[in-house]
Amino acid sequence: MHAELKNVLYLFGKKRHPIEIQKTPEVYINGTSPPSEVKAWLRAKGFSDSVVKTLGGMDGNELFSLSKAQLETICGGSEGRRLHSQLTISRNVTGVISHTPFPGFLFLLHWSPFLWETLKDGEMSLRNH
Repeated sequence: MHAELKNVLYLFGKKRHPIEIQKTPEVYINGTSPPSEVKAWLRAKGFSDSVVKTLGGMDGNELFSLSKAQLETICGGSEGRRLHSQLTISRNVTGVISHTPFPGFLFLLHWSPFLWETLKDGEMSLRNH
């Protein structure tokens, strides 16, 4: 039984494909990065010319505001996912705070506007009712 389990584990291990990790320079952008810096960052991270051309005119804040799904649509699945990962790393390293509301926020705001008194500086206040 031990030999059979060992053989199954060996065969299972052979079926796995190694993950390819592309090493890139440790450069980061933040929300205040101008379009020229974003373009240089995209190039340094090895994104295709079409991605650099399409997104290189955005500033850091605009690029950080794109969702993973939007990036996949704009850049294609593989490059969109990689760009999302690189943006997450930059966000974590530089301390960028996402101003994208949680998914249910827009639904609540639309269907329950009477609940919200103010929406200032990214903070929400509820009425005392």
